[in-house]
Amino acid sequence: MSQSHVFAGVGGYYGTKDKSGKAGIFRRAADAADWDYVLGHLEAFAVFVHPRDANLVFAGTNDGVYRSTDRGATFKRTNFPDKGVQIWSFLADPGDPKRMLAGGSPVSVYRSEDGGERWKRMPNPALPQHVSDGLLHVLMATVLKVMRVPCPSGSGVAVTILSVLMTTG
Repeated sequence: MSQSHVFAGVGGYYGTKDKSGKAGIFRRAADAADWDYVLGHLEAFAVFVHPRDANLVFAGTNDGVYRSTDRGATFKRTNFPDKGVQIWSFLADPGDPKRMLAGGSPVSVYRSEDGGERWKRMPNPALPQHVSDGLLHVLMATVLKVMRVPCPSGSGVAVTILSVLMTTG
């Protein structure tokens, strides 16, 4: 049986006052205590394990989509058309596992027909940038929402709740 892994994406430098904390993707074996830093120097807003192929793991970053073909051990930037777009969500088509959507900010939708290797920007979805209170980002029409909660330290800093996903063998 293949090893199961847990992933955590960090989309901000909230760990220390001097912003020296690590952002990116962290991975650990499900039965281990130590985390590996597998994608750094980028903020990560989403981690997505493909529901049909656990070898494919996607990272939504502040510079588009990064993809792993080795269960999240390493990541490489995909053929994503835009620079500097934050990707906050992913969706795989249950009828065609090679077809995927990614939701971005500013509000945008990208489509892949080849399992996430190449992406194309879709027409403007004409969605608002934020919903009423400004804390829930509209990502893709009814796909995912990202919530912010107060930092436990009471510092008043908002921490973004990010994807924590598990692969199974």
